[in-house]
Amino acid sequence: DKSMTTNEISELLQPNTQKPQLTFNADGAEVICFVGLSGGVGTTTLAINYAFEKSQVSTVLLADLDGNNPDVARALGLHRIEGRNEKISKSLFASQGIPAPMQCDKYVFDLGSNIHHPLLENADEIYLVTKVGFNTLARLQELDLAPVTLVINFADRTKAQIKWLSQIEEAFPRLNILRVPFDAKAFESAAESKSALIEIAANSLARKSIATLG
Repeated sequence: DKSMTTNEISELLQPNTQKPQLTFNADGAEVICFVGLSGGVGTTTLAINYAFEKSQVSTVLLADLDGNNPDVARALGLHRIEGRNEKISKSLFASQGIPAPMQCDKYVFDLGSNIHHPLLENADEIYLVTKVGFNTLARLQELDLAPVTLVINFADRTKAQIKWLSQIEEAFPRLNILRVPFDAKAFESAAESKSALIEIAANSLARKSIATLG
């Protein structure tokens, strides 16, 4: 309707460079963040496994802050955990969104693929999850955050992947690189291939194995 000038339209089209504000008080607890370099790399599965293992010796609250695809509740068979801390075991709790304050030793956050989440600025440990591809090294070099550990979902092990992984190790010699020797998103693969997930340990929430049905 020509009610706006070209300059006004241009200003509206400019990307928003302001970082979102986040108020969260860990009250002395450790803040551990899992974030994926892209979606579908197993961030949620690894966060769940990490939280479960740490809950064997500490009180842990696992919070799903993936705004696009929150999946912790589905993976654990929970419903309506937004805004509250659901007790999973004696020392493990789960929540969706910013968790309600509670006395715990560790907060474990699943951030999905939001590598610009403001919580990363004050995290004690950052686990960056990714697959190895032709642009992985370039994306890592462009990141502003400093992860403690790079978790490589290294399922295929092609010659190209091995080459790219070597380049990453050379470029980041001080970065702890953990290679996942299997597909951490196995539960999705099982659903797609009409397979069954078999519980291996009776006291485990997420350590699974695949058994294909005939």
